[in-house]
Amino acid sequence: MTHRAKVILLRLALVFVVVSSSQRADQGWQRREIDLVEVRGSTLVVGGHCHGDARVRVDEGPEEVVLTLEVDGEPRGECHDTVQAELDGAVDGRRLVDSTTGAPAPRGRHDGAG
Repeated sequence: MTHRAKVILLRLALVFVVVSSSQRADQGWQRREIDLVEVRGSTLVVGGHCHGDARVRVDEGPEEVVLTLEVDGEPRGECHDTVQAELDGAVDGRRLVDSTTGAPAPRGRHDGAG
């Protein structure tokens, strides 16, 4: 292989790496609908993802708690992972709202997850 061919291949590889990483950076954190919220005192166990990383953002008010589930990375197949959020105080009758849908977040119990 000539020196010129090696330089061209190296440049193509560099372009591929830059494009691949920029596409990944553009994807970033994405909102996801919440499947289920389990209340454990002032801890919320939020489920509904199967991604490499997840987080839940919480906005507490006197009458409702607004939850935003965000995921990063590609889905890993069929699973039901959870992420926890700690409230400043107990739910105490406040509505739990999924910010992605604007609807009440489904409440229940996770089977062995968490």
